[in-house]
Amino acid sequence: MTSIFLIALLAACVVAQESQERKPARERIANEMLVPRHSTTALMCEPIFAVDSDERAVGLWYKDRKLVARVTRTQNAVLDNRTYHADQPVPDVGFLIITNASLNDEGVYHCEREDTRAKSEYYKIAVAYVDIFQPETKPVFYPTDIHLLDTVSIACPQTHAVPEPAISWKMNGESINRLGNRVEVLQNGTLVIKKFDTLDIGEYECTMANFAGTTSTKIFVTLSHADHAREDLFGYPTYGCSGQLRNGLLWFLIGCLATSSCVLVYLLASIMCIRKRRFAYPSLLFQTADLAPGFRKVIAPLNPYEAHQRDIDPAYEV
Repeated sequence: MTSIFLIALLAACVVAQESQERKPARERIANEMLVPRHSTTALMCEPIFAVDSDERAVGLWYKDRKLVARVTRTQNAVLDNRTYHADQPVPDVGFLIITNASLNDEGVYHCEREDTRAKSEYYKIAVAYVDIFQPETKPVFYPTDIHLLDTVSIACPQTHAVPEPAISWKMNGESINRLGNRVEVLQNGTLVIKKFDTLDIGEYECTMANFAGTTSTKIFVTLSHADHAREDLFGYPTYGCSGQLRNGLLWFLIGCLATSSCVLVYLLASIMCIRKRRFAYPSLLFQTADLAPGFRKVIAPLNPYEAHQRDIDPAYEV
């Protein structure tokens, strides 16, 4: 029993030691780089620039633990000895240059000093790309026989892309949002058109894009029986009710306009009649000379005794 316990303890110690040896390597992967396909990137070998390093120090570049290049403080290396041309050359300070990146270049890279085995950080390279749609690849719409007021879904074809591309739609070269709330783009990129109308007939373009590239494809969507589109349209109860409602609203507005015009004519005629009557029959207030307009007219009765004393005309006596 004791021997079994010792064997188990020894195995646990070995596993723990191996995990401790692997842990620094995993922790060193500090730079995860997403490189566009056909682009160029450069990785720097830090250990050869240590304070106590020799001017002639040599750095060894590894890809997935396989030696791929040697560099020095004054010399770069190009992966797989590819042809490298650039408008702005990379300085010769120990870079590993990956030009015309492809999917075969994906992996974990690191640099070691040849003499001290000092290691750099680990660089995990992933290539970003979007595969171009083939000319025969087209979006797929359902149902294949489209009638008015159908719910139509148009699916963008699949392609390989890293990272996950964004899907957008256009109709006749314009944004799909102009069709209003009848249009919805699902999470998987499928376009859904509710109550398909004659206005929805056109060329639909699906575009898949990420920062590494873009690709698009088009398809023309129309009604299965375009010649009878207008006849079918007005044959639906919904459109019939809608037409009756519009006609009723039009006649209601015409009636409101006619009523308003009659009221306006009546008011104008009333005003004219009132004005003519005023000129024909002056007001009683202006028929008495005593009440005629004038300056300093009497506005209060006087004492008759004082009126005689002041020789006031009897016509002004009250």
